[in-house]
Parts: sequence; C-alpha cells; structure tokens
Amino acid sequence: MSAKSIAPRLAALTLAAAQCFVGSASACKTRVYPENFPLKELTLMRITPKLQAAFYSWVDKALTGPIPKGTVAFHFNLYEGKRSFHIQLIGSEQFSRDDPDWPCHETLTTGEDIFELPHSVVGTAWEDCLELAKAAVVEYLGAGGKASVLRASKGVGVGFVDGDVEVVWEASA
Repeated sequence: MSAKSIAPRLAALTLAAAQCFVGSASACKTRVYPENFPLKELTLMRITPKLQAAFYSWVDKALTGPIPKGTVAFHFNLYEGKRSFHIQLIGSEQFSRDDPDWPCHETLTTGEDIFELPHSVVGTAWEDCLELAKAAVVEYLGAGGKASVLRASKGVGVGFVDGDVEVVWEASA
C-alpha cells in the first residue's frame, strides 16, 4: 500500500477515533461513509484488548477436545440479552449457502457457556453487534489458537438465531 493510499485511511481512522471518544460517531448501515473510511477498524476499536483476549480464550476452550464425528461446519449464534449480547458456538452436520437452516443441525454446542458482549462496550444496536461479531470471528480465523479447527470445516457462519446466516468463511471447492 502506498503512502498516498494510506494517508486518507489514517486521517479517517483518526477522525473516527476522536468522534468515538467524544461520543459523536455512530456506526450503522444507514450512514453513508466515504470509500476509504475504516469501518472494520472502527468496529474493532470497540472491542477492548481484554474482551478480545477473552473471546479468543472462550473459542479456544470451546474447540478443545474431540469435535463430534459428522461436524462439517460451525456457526456463532447471537442472542440479545438485557445488558449484553450473547454468543454461542455450535457445530453442524450440514452446510449449504442455499439452506439458511444449516446451523439447526447441531452436533456440538457451548450450550449455556456463552460469551457476553456487554452493551456498555459494544452498544445496544443489534446491527452493530452483528458487524462486530463477524469482525471478531474473522479476526479469530486469522489468529486464533484453534482457528485451524474452524478452517478445516466446510464453512463458518455468524448470525442471530432468529435472523439471517452470514457466512464469513467457506472452504474452497
């Protein structure tokens, strides 16, 4: 990346960070951002290093031990709670971009061992939570301790249990 292409992103990120600190920024799908606006970086800024480390640890723990036979994909289920959003990891015996119900065929689940994203950190908008969760999972796929387990599957999705499945990783055919 050339210095010429980095400068606008750096300026936009600096402005976004300043707006976050003074409370005048809100990331949402309806807002129009310039092409070079660092939305991903802004989203990740809302996850503290401590929260990111806790998420990595939670996923590592969930994927430690034997994965049930027949598990071909994974999905991060999102739930809305009173003071936080909840993440549950499941394994599925099915995967298909054409079937939005593929995560319903569970072979593995963290059950009540959920990961919490506090509203005080991530906000209360479900759209922002979804984007943040997707970014966190994609980051984990690149650097997480058990990321190879997820990448050995046919696909990985993220989404609210009563919403759409968003595939964030898919094995090449």
